[in-house]
Amino acid sequence: MLAAREAKEADVPVVALKVSVPVKFEAVESWAA
Repeated sequence: MLAAREAKEADVPVVALKVSVPVKFEAVESWAA
């Protein structure tokens, strides 16, 4: 149970990174345009 929770917490930065990268990319594109 504890290992599953730790794995879930370890996934959080990965998910946040996957979400933030496209957002930053769009911001850079709109700024460059």
